[in-house]
Amino acid sequence: MQVQKELRKYYERGISATVTASKTGINIKTVCKYFAEWSEQISESESSDFLERQKNERSQIIVAFDEQILSVHEQLDEIENQIKKYKQENKIIPKHLLSLRLEIVKYVCSLIEKKGLFTIQLPPDEVIERKIEEKIKQYVSK
Repeated sequence: MQVQKELRKYYERGISATVTASKTGINIKTVCKYFAEWSEQISESESSDFLERQKNERSQIIVAFDEQILSVHEQLDEIENQIKKYKQENKIIPKHLLSLRLEIVKYVCSLIEKKGLFTIQLPPDEVIERKIEEKIKQYVSK
């Protein structure tokens, strides 16, 4: 257990098995065995959680787009209200308000487009799955 604890410290710091064996005096085969075991554990953990994490992150990104779009729309509403106020008072609308409104509209359109592209884009696992299915069909039909 003490050996494992000492080796784990080196492993977590990204030190190679060779250097770890040299520094600790522990047999290189023992060091390699533990390093391989820990790498396998991490790999298994990440691959099983990967698809779930990917779905969650995609959902979070879509929510972030929605929040950003909503925030920009609120700013646009404020600008529209200021413009409306100038119109009601029969005053000339300042150019900076018109320019700002135009920029905000362009930005909203850009955000909506980016969200749309992100939403319809297939996640990498689905793309890979479809390519595999296509290859299987090619080989089966030959």
